[in-house]
Order: sequence, then structure tokens, then C-alpha cells
Amino acid sequence: MPKVSVIMPVYNAEQYVERAITSLLEQTLDDVQFIIIDDGSEDNSLAIINQVIACYPGKRNNVILISRENRGVAATRAEGMTLATGDYIIHLDSDDWAEDNWLETMHTKSIAENADVVICDYTEVYSTRNIHVKQPIAINGVDCVRKLLSGELHGSTWNKLVKRKLYVDNNFGFYPGVNYLEDFILIMQVFFAAQIISYIESPLVYYNKMNEHSITAIINEERVKEIISATDVISSILKKFELYGCLSKQFAFFKLNQKSWILYCNRNNIPTSLWDIFQGTNDFIWRSPLPIYNKIILYAGALRQFFVARMMLVFIHSLRKIIR
Repeated sequence: MPKVSVIMPVYNAEQYVERAITSLLEQTLDDVQFIIIDDGSEDNSLAIINQVIACYPGKRNNVILISRENRGVAATRAEGMTLATGDYIIHLDSDDWAEDNWLETMHTKSIAENADVVICDYTEVYSTRNIHVKQPIAINGVDCVRKLLSGELHGSTWNKLVKRKLYVDNNFGFYPGVNYLEDFILIMQVFFAAQIISYIESPLVYYNKMNEHSITAIINEERVKEIISATDVISSILKKFELYGCLSKQFAFFKLNQKSWILYCNRNNIPTSLWDIFQGTNDFIWRSPLPIYNKIILYAGALRQFFVARMMLVFIHSLRKIIR
């Protein structure tokens, strides 16, 4: 049985996938299962993947490579989960990459502390700078979910090594058709079930913030519907674990954060309907941990001062372009 199974969904990632696959096959941990699924890419991603794998003949037997029609990221991740046989499971996106000791460091920590989940720091990569993002230490799974919802803890699957037994015993998986926040939803459930959560204060993964075509960088009308659908799923999970009441404030913060991102991505043409989503969260604007400029934008929108809010959004975009 492999020590770790790594799942990588790939879709039209020809610009980045060589680096991502190379970082997998350069891992220092032995006995790793690499599950790479090309989700119907229309570019040269598959050819590049095959070229990289050919450079590592000693690891070819450790690789499961599948190419098929497009089914969406949630279905692709779910397929990878069914193929995983490792003691632990982790994911890596095809536009990101990892340090060569990523798996070995996390696996060693998990064995030493018998952890259900191991969390590590990560590096945000911009065109002109890198930022080491520290993850907060949480006392238990509920505290982790609290920090997830408030934005203190990243909701990705690539900086969290999870015991496969935790997924199997609790029948945790990806929700069909939920292709946005699918990793957040999965990790939230994992934290509710985890007994021992360990932390590594080292940035072992590189999170690519330059990919303008990534699923998190495009917020169109269809994506807005998916975000609303995902928040409904999160709400149902909180109710299932009887924690909706005690985490309602953090859930409101989460929805405000999503709304801020939706507005920012649509700053050049914001229909009134976008200002009206998650209306029940307006009372939490000034109590949220959001940056002050986001609070001002959301508050101006709540007061129907759309011109002021949009000018702020355009200004923030211009400022970000200078900084990054």
C-alpha cells in the first residue's frame, strides 16, 4: 500500500503543468501513488504530462494517468479519490507546485503524531513577489472550521495531508456538480471528523496567483450560481453537525468574503443582482475581518451607493496591479 496518494486534476494547464508534474515526480518520499486525470483538456496539457513522465522511468509504475471527456473539477477529484490506495491523501492543482520534501515532511509529521490531518504553510506567488502565508494553529476541528469560515485558514486540499481512513469511515467526498469551493467543502467535513490535527510551520506548497484562467479567477453568472449553491451546501453541513448556531457569525463573514470577490471580479459591469446576494449579511460588514476597503465597498453597496463602491473597486484593482 502506498504511503501517500496525490491527486491532480488537469484542465487546459499547458502553461503550468510541466512544473507541477515535475514537482510531483521529484518528491523525496518513496512509495507514492500519483493520480493525474486530464479532464478533457483542449490544449497540449496531456502531451506535456506524458513528456514529463517519460523523463522519470523509475516512477512510471507509480503514476496513474487518465484522459477522458470533461466532467468538471469535482467529478475529477472524486474519481481520483476512488482510485487512491495510499494511507494518506493530498491534492495538488495543475498550476501550482511543491517543494521536493513536501510529502516527506508532512508524512513524517503525521506518523510521529498519529495525526488525522497535517496542515502546512504555503507561498503565494505573484509576478513580482512571493508571500509566505502562515496558517493559524487551531485547538480542534471545530476551531479549524471557524478559522476556515473567517478566512484565517485556507480552504484548499493541497496543504492538508489527510488519512484516507477518515474519508472512507465517514463517507466524505465531493458533491456532484459543485465545481467551486469543492475543496473547501470537503476539508470542512474532514475537520469535523478529525481527532488529531498537526501543523508544520514551513511553506511547502507554491500557490500560483498569476493564472488568470484558473477557476477562482473567473466569476461569471454561472460561477455566481455555483458560489450560491456551494454556500447552501456549507449551510446544510453546519446544520448536520449542529454547529450552524455557534458558527453563524463566521458563516456570515464567509459569505461577505465571497461577495467581495464576486464584486471585484465584475467591477467593470456589476448588475444590481450581484449587490443583492447574501443580503442577510449586511449587519456583519463592520464586524468582519475583511480589509477596511472591502468593508467600505460592501457598506456603500448596502446603502445603494453603487457609483462610490464601483470607483473603490476600480481603485483597488489599479493598486493591486502596481503592488503585484
